[in-house]
Amino acid sequence: MALVACLWSAPAALAVGEPVNQTPPYVSGSPIVGRVLTAHDGTWDDPQPTTSRVWQRLEAGGWTDTGMTGSTYTLGVGDIGKRLRIHVTATGPLLTSTEAYSAPTAVIASDPPDYHAAPEFSGPAEEGATLTRTSFGAWSSPTPTDYASQWLRCDSAGASCAPIGGATAGTYVLTHDDVGHRIVLRVTAEHPYGSRSADSEASPVVLALPAPAPRKKRKPPRLRPFPKIVVLGNLSARGALFREVVVRGPRNVTVQVRCRGRGCPYRRRTYRMRNKRLRIRALERNFAAGAVIELRVLKRGRVGKYTRIRIRRGRIPSRMDRCLNPGSTRPRRCGK
Repeated sequence: MALVACLWSAPAALAVGEPVNQTPPYVSGSPIVGRVLTAHDGTWDDPQPTTSRVWQRLEAGGWTDTGMTGSTYTLGVGDIGKRLRIHVTATGPLLTSTEAYSAPTAVIASDPPDYHAAPEFSGPAEEGATLTRTSFGAWSSPTPTDYASQWLRCDSAGASCAPIGGATAGTYVLTHDDVGHRIVLRVTAEHPYGSRSADSEASPVVLALPAPAPRKKRKPPRLRPFPKIVVLGNLSARGALFREVVVRGPRNVTVQVRCRGRGCPYRRRTYRMRNKRLRIRALERNFAAGAVIELRVLKRGRVGKYTRIRIRRGRIPSRMDRCLNPGSTRPRRCGK
């Protein structure tokens, strides 16, 4: 029996090298604070390696690890003005590894809140009136954390607006400087990611404060009862003889007497009526033609009585009766 020899050849060794990157890693998403970036590790040759990543930030001294290794990264305030990338390490079955980097993102920017409705205020556009903020407006993406107000003074067309010094409250009192102008409310929505301002519609042109209506003067009241001056006498050869001079009226009034011409017992004399009747005996005498006797019956704050008697030769003396307003020296006709 012949010996048959079988020869077996040994299998060739499998060649396993470092993982090879087919498509590079990349980062997707908007480079704006508050948004989320997503890491894509790229594709690698067979055998499929295990990949790991770390987010890197471009600082002044170069690229540094952020310590973040997840597939997503939420941009924060510290990222503003910087760039990000991912550093991917692919490890094969025999623990060989290859590194790859994504392209850097654009510079990270802030994203202030957006407004969808302008702020509003109410109040009449009139000097001295108060304007009141009624709405900050509607804001979102992101929601503001605070608001600031500033009132602006514009020209009559609502243009060329400028801040009014110190007018940062929720209300504003219109002054004379605002007359002929329009007023605008500017609201600034604030957020750690940035701030943005929006203006309200302009007010109507501010009107001047109307002049106050003149106060109707109240007529001062008359003395009650209103005084009566009674003079009894008869004509004389040279003029007239007064036999009785009596003043009738309210108590506690002042009677002033003035006399000019021949026969006057005095030039001026003042009497105080304690009762409702005052007899002036000094005037009960003979007066020559041309003499003038004036009597005033007065009380503070009241319309008083004025009487003037002029002596005439051969005729009855002329007499004029008038009223005297408080504080006035000029007699006037008595109204009703």
